[in-house]
Amino acid sequence: MHIALVGPSTPAAFRRFVDSTDEFPAGLGGTPVNELGGALLDAGHDVDLITADPSLSRPWSAHGPRLRIESVPFRTSARARARDLFGAERAELAERLARVRADVVHAHWTYEFALAALAVRPDALVTAHDAPVTILRHHRDRYRAVRLAMAALVRRRVRHLAVVSPYLAERWRREMWWRGPVSVLPNIAPPLSTRETPPVLSVLTVGNAGPRKNVGTLLEAWPRIVSAVPSAHLDVVGPGLGPGDSLPRALPATHRASVSFHGPVSRAEVDAHLRRATLLVHPSLEECHPMTVLEAMSAGVPVVGGRASGGVPWTLGDGTAGRLCDISHPGALAEAVIELLSAPATAAACAASARDRITEHYSASAIATRHLEVYDGLRRGTDIPKGVR
Repeated sequence: MHIALVGPSTPAAFRRFVDSTDEFPAGLGGTPVNELGGALLDAGHDVDLITADPSLSRPWSAHGPRLRIESVPFRTSARARARDLFGAERAELAERLARVRADVVHAHWTYEFALAALAVRPDALVTAHDAPVTILRHHRDRYRAVRLAMAALVRRRVRHLAVVSPYLAERWRREMWWRGPVSVLPNIAPPLSTRETPPVLSVLTVGNAGPRKNVGTLLEAWPRIVSAVPSAHLDVVGPGLGPGDSLPRALPATHRASVSFHGPVSRAEVDAHLRRATLLVHPSLEECHPMTVLEAMSAGVPVVGGRASGGVPWTLGDGTAGRLCDISHPGALAEAVIELLSAPATAAACAASARDRITEHYSASAIATRHLEVYDGLRRGTDIPKGVR
């Protein structure tokens, strides 16, 4: 089958599938697209990847026997992009996609990539990765309002919608008034290198300084955690979480020696932190199907997450593959972290359950098979398969 993927990606993630040895542009991240594209190529299918990149001043391409990548410039100014609803990016993406004769077009995220795909192929499958109304509720700014307006346009035009979790299906029905069929197509859990034995009890959190990620509550809970488990050390990774940023400065000076603030780091550095982690704390107030949690589960790292944090409970098997708590309450969060740090057998049982869940539900082979079932239905002109796997 020939599939065109339209979405954010890291072109270098496809290096083994292309003939070029030239330098690859940085891309926009897009781990879900990277993992899906790689799984489809490994399964023997042909893939065209249409993406964008803020480091480019002109289009870039690379190709191999079964893969062609086309990347277009992506303006660095959020204000400029929002002013015309990403019009320049959408036009460039649509122009590249119009040259592709794929059996199925699959766009990711319900914004510029979906609008570009639907302009060329009204029958395109669109996967929603977030809930635009919920995001605007947490981040009340004009940029998110523009993103919501773009998602509303996608909502009016899309015929075939997929989501990454049952939680997100419910959000799209309630908040976006979606009444058509929807298929749940989870993200693929990326494989990580062999886990290392941490020299200390290493607690990791990956997020940013925004209110939805809720890292401040973890910092508020940390003095209680380190008082109960004095050997514990916290690594904090993400934008706005460097040593000189305002949120880290709110941590009491008496506890700063047990916390390392790393700020934004590369994908490889996040992987290295995960390999060394004893525990991942995911304090986000809302996520649809968080990649960091999947990566921790794949690496055998126990996870503490929010029992009311959107798709987090489903990702963690309703708590069988991790600990769920009220992550908005510092005391409850501290109690869950202390429990897993103080009970290695319990933590190991959570990690084993997580690995089983990855194999059954989120592995590359399982998710690629699910996608191909949906693609086959679209190619045949039938309704996309519904349900959760």
